Amino acid sequence: MILEFIFPDDRIEVQVNLLDNPGVQTWANKFLNNNYTTSVLAHDHLWVPEIDTTKINHAVSECGRLINQLTQHGIIYSGPDIGTADRPTLNHVHRFFTHNQQRCNVREFGSNFDYDSVMSMLDSINTCVHDLEVFLPRGPVDMPVSQIEEIKLYHPTQYGTTDWVDLSDYHQYHSDQHYDVILSSEVLGKTLLQSYLDQDDPTDWDTSGHYVSAGGLQISYLPTRQQIYQSDSFKNWLYKYNANPNELKYDFPIGNIQDRDTGSFQQVLAQLDRHKFNDVSVIYRKNT
Repeated sequence: MILEFIFPDDRIEVQVNLLDNPGVQTWANKFLNNNYTTSVLAHDHLWVPEIDTTKINHAVSECGRLINQLTQHGIIYSGPDIGTADRPTLNHVHRFFTHNQQRCNVREFGSNFDYDSVMSMLDSINTCVHDLEVFLPRGPVDMPVSQIEEIKLYHPTQYGTTDWVDLSDYHQYHSDQHYDVILSSEVLGKTLLQSYLDQDDPTDWDTSGHYVSAGGLQISYLPTRQQIYQSDSFKNWLYKYNANPNELKYDFPIGNIQDRDTGSFQQVLAQLDRHKFNDVSVIYRKNT
């Protein structure tokens, strides 16, 4: 696979050697045929921006309004007051979102239920949670790394459309080993890494790994994920929830960058640093 990085003043091709398994092949068949194009975002999982009180107050108010509105549809929130907006509260509200969205997905409420309105409100609650959590420090105090810097290739895609590919038959290809290119966090719930950073319960079904993909990738060019997975901090977190590490879904690897430390990818890093990720895109292509 070729990832062609398009900068305002340059184009750089990066060769990714894909893994040879049916899951990766299914993904590639979907996204390498039509010049699939993404934005390029800097992604430091541990970065916390300056507090924005106006944004926080708006998100808290909006989330509370939506929770109250859902009671009219028989969906009742029973948990801590969203006004505290601390990590345990946001974990609880996020699980309220995932569990009820799944109930909608399987049409649990019957044929006369207003699924479109409820799904829209649940999606908005999820947005509020993510708007709030960016202002909270991530990870436990004994975390073995201070940064998790990656490159996110992202294309906004409405869930449930034909723009997604079904990977539910390929759960066995998740891995806790390092790969340069993995699927991004397009899951209903949280990736295992995010659950660890939030100190959330990894045994709940919504820490589920990848059932689908809309094409998003994460370039994980530093071994920080594996440093976490192998750490005592991570093992202690699993022990707290009586989670079996052999039953968890880690990352979904796509492949490795050819000549990562000496080739064109180093030019990409230099250009990204220069352009600060502004006006940069990536086209996915098959090898010629």
